[in-house]
Amino acid sequence: MFLELTGQNVSVTKGIRDQINRKISKLDHLSHMPTKLHLVLSVDNRGHNHTIHALMHLPQNEIFAAATSDDMYKTVDLVLIKLKKQLAKAKDKMVKH
Repeated sequence: MFLELTGQNVSVTKGIRDQINRKISKLDHLSHMPTKLHLVLSVDNRGHNHTIHALMHLPQNEIFAAATSDDMYKTVDLVLIKLKKQLAKAKDKMVKH
């Protein structure tokens, strides 16, 4: 899986990058096709809300998920849970057709 990270008003640290790579490796077993994942990490002006917008490009469709919380690491977990659910649904649809 190809991963692209973008930070808006936040620098993507090595710790965040490592956690994202570790969590994404768990998504690889659901997707047996080449995929691209683009994550946009952002923090509001006050620094209280951490948001991640995720866009996963699959051969037949795209999956979008977003999550917000008060901690970036927690937000990574939330958005990847949403992606996992949507990826499982997309995989089921492809198997049925």
